[in-house]
Amino acid sequence: GYSKNTPLRLGAALGVLSEKGRNKVTFCLSDEIESFGLWIEQLLAESTGKEGKGLVPVTGEPRGRPEVYGDDRVFISMALGQRDADTEGWLKKLEGAGHPVVRINLEDPYELGGEFFLWEAATATAGTILNINPFDQPDVEEAKKRMRALLEKGAGEEGSFEEGPAVEGGNISISFTGSTLKRLPELKDKKDIHEALSIFIGAARKGDYFGVLAYLNPFDGSIEEVLVDIRRVLRDSTRRATQLGFGPRYLHSTGQLHKGGPDKGVFLILLHKGDDDIPVPGKGYTFSELEHAQGLGDAQALASKGRRVAIVNLKDGSPETLKGFLMLLEKALKRSGA
Repeated sequence: GYSKNTPLRLGAALGVLSEKGRNKVTFCLSDEIESFGLWIEQLLAESTGKEGKGLVPVTGEPRGRPEVYGDDRVFISMALGQRDADTEGWLKKLEGAGHPVVRINLEDPYELGGEFFLWEAATATAGTILNINPFDQPDVEEAKKRMRALLEKGAGEEGSFEEGPAVEGGNISISFTGSTLKRLPELKDKKDIHEALSIFIGAARKGDYFGVLAYLNPFDGSIEEVLVDIRRVLRDSTRRATQLGFGPRYLHSTGQLHKGGPDKGVFLILLHKGDDDIPVPGKGYTFSELEHAQGLGDAQALASKGRRVAIVNLKDGSPETLKGFLMLLEKALKRSGA
């Protein structure tokens, strides 16, 4: 059980660790409570990601050796029942490498009710230490406004996004926002897709994190497998933390942090043209055009905050095309010597 001060102590620890640069709050959850990660991700990102500050929740990232993690991490292990020996061994190695580790043990799934309260109180406490208001979400509306403007202009159309020229490679093309070209001028005249991607990924500095924002089917296990591989490759090659958000869902969870939090995010927005274009009743666009506009609207919102953004246009939303992007990424990382 918890003492009545546990939420305050946890929140204070997260706030102080964040101020010391350890703001990537990395969760390791038992399989049975894995979906709690979606809730905790939304709570931490939306509550604390503003005024250039924020805790960066990392959920669902595959486990790695201690050396693939930078010194910007704090690990939270939540176990239902007895923690298995593999997990405990992994946590001990992390502690041995100097990473802070918090262990939370639940005897029963019903104890999750208490965790909701614990984390809400801890998040408010961390917000106080970070000197932000944890009860608003000022930047969530920005992407919606831009999406609506794009749809009015005939948004789902190719070429409606006025940014840098696309770099082509097989079934994939990548374009970069104006904010990105300003920060990485060497991208401007690159024609080789591997070279361009290598420069973009290589621009992630110590303390940065990657946001893989995928407008793909969240219920297709084979797509999720490839996205997990993309996260693993990015992290193992660069030692940077990774987030995965399915669009448009992430716009209401980590989207606030991406735009209002610290300028530490490097974003890959994965888009594709929908196959089954069903019209939205009473509107002049289809559901896939709506989704496309949501992705482009968020890219514009991120660009308006000066963030680093690559828009990856896939030929379709199949696992095979996504695997092609994974291979492209692996080649690009080899080229950058990461």
